Amino acid sequence: MLKPINLRADYSRLTGGNRGHIIASEKPVISWGAMTDEINAIQISYRVMVQCANILLWDSGWVQSSEQFVKYDGKPLPEGERISFNVTMIDNQGNMSEQAENYFINGRLEELPSASWITASEDIDRKPIYFRKTFSVKEKVISATLYVCGLGYHKATINGKEIDNALLDPAVSDYAKGCYYSVIPEIERDIQFGENTIGIIVADGWRRNNGAYLGDKKPQFFGAPRLWAALKLTLAKGMIQWIHTDPTWQWGRGAIYESHLFDGETYHANYTVSEWNKSTKLKDGFGDVTVLNDNIGELRPMVLEPIVEKKVYEAISMFQVKKGEYVLDFGQNIAGVIRWKLPKSLKKGQKLTVKHMEFLKEDGTLFLENLRTAKATDTYIASGDERDLTEWQPTFVYHGFRYIQISGVDMPEKEDICAVAIYTDLDTKSYFRSGSAILNKMQEMVVQTERSNLHSILTDCPQRDERMGWMNDATVRFEETPYNFDIGRIFSKIIQDLADEQAQDGGITCTAPFLYGHCPADPVCSSYLVAGMQALLHTGNLSVIEKAYDSYRMWEACLGKHSEDYIVN
Repeated sequence: MLKPINLRADYSRLTGGNRGHIIASEKPVISWGAMTDEINAIQISYRVMVQCANILLWDSGWVQSSEQFVKYDGKPLPEGERISFNVTMIDNQGNMSEQAENYFINGRLEELPSASWITASEDIDRKPIYFRKTFSVKEKVISATLYVCGLGYHKATINGKEIDNALLDPAVSDYAKGCYYSVIPEIERDIQFGENTIGIIVADGWRRNNGAYLGDKKPQFFGAPRLWAALKLTLAKGMIQWIHTDPTWQWGRGAIYESHLFDGETYHANYTVSEWNKSTKLKDGFGDVTVLNDNIGELRPMVLEPIVEKKVYEAISMFQVKKGEYVLDFGQNIAGVIRWKLPKSLKKGQKLTVKHMEFLKEDGTLFLENLRTAKATDTYIASGDERDLTEWQPTFVYHGFRYIQISGVDMPEKEDICAVAIYTDLDTKSYFRSGSAILNKMQEMVVQTERSNLHSILTDCPQRDERMGWMNDATVRFEETPYNFDIGRIFSKIIQDLADEQAQDGGITCTAPFLYGHCPADPVCSSYLVAGMQALLHTGNLSVIEKAYDSYRMWEACLGKHSEDYIVN
């Protein structure tokens, strides 16, 4: 039996939700593997067919080749639509395979819709903005795709329903150079005939992650949070309707009262605005947005896999350390948040606090000194009525922790609180086992550590006031990650992050996006070149080298200027 397997488009494995299927090139590379029960069988020819809504876009015809990839060479790819492709093979023993099929979605917009960047008319540090827009649909919706970029992080709903499982979206970048918009396709079922409401919350995230850790540095991509969004509706008879950010949108505040990536998030149930993202009526406390006309980086489709919930850990123990304070141990260091099934009958103003950390002191309390200035504390303030949540999970933050210390409630139920690991969805079925228990455990620790530092960049740590994409310690990680994770897209993004920061003399920065360090970077930042080489070796992606070649050459020349007899000074 001959069978094509692992069908990919543009070096991504195309598994999981729709967000893993986004591509951004006009001519994606379609690739595949093969499985057979024949001995010494190899592919000698293949055929690839690509179509959208039963319309054939490209037929490669039978191609005599042992190569298991081909660049698309058909009609222009429809935007935001499901595009299916299938592969058939013939081997050297005359066997023809069955057809194998997968799909991708073209997230690239040839012409950006006339959406504006908008923000609140009142800017307050750490205060998330609740944006809303009502619109009317008078015909049947055939397909719907939302393009959205909320800086720093956004969460989108339609008619009160979350339409995507992504967290801490979009991917962080140097927003002065480039901003990634999320592509959320196939949401036509969430659009109803008649009146609808889009609701999008935007929190500071990395857009304005102020703190003492920066010293006197002021990153060029910091600024007030903002939103760009465009909803494309394909209606019956082929008509297109766009709903995009413009002066008619409204803004207000809500129950996510404060949010800071390092210090934590406060949910204040007393500030809940009922049906703010559901009702089409004008909401009290919501006003007109401000349209921004200042320059910001180019909009790019986000093809990197999103950050999602990956694993839930139950507490293995709970003990009291002080009167009214309890420590829970989840048995594993992770990066993520807690999920708490809240006690019933909370009183108005009752404050529940959760502090996060990796270590304990001898008295059983959290050892917080390692956090430096990061507070790593999430807070829930109760309303004492129907506005209280039954289950609370912070939305726009994450912490590195094994232990939490909670206060504000008498004798909590251990089973009501769990830890949720969140990270960029790059897990594969790769595994390693040897006859050495110690070596096996070391490998598990390597993988778990990497998971805790995959948050659209490869961070240096997930807990304290840092979490930057340091290149100095990245070289060995760039050699390790391809064996444990799917690096087909994140390496391309890392290379783009570095190219965005490159100076005219070819110097790159120690961190990308650039927050700390120097330019030119420490010479051990050969990681820039290593990332491209590893992408080529493990995915066959030559385009990542072609695209970045001039940038690589400039960095190499920069190192040459700082060297004597090829030894960097």
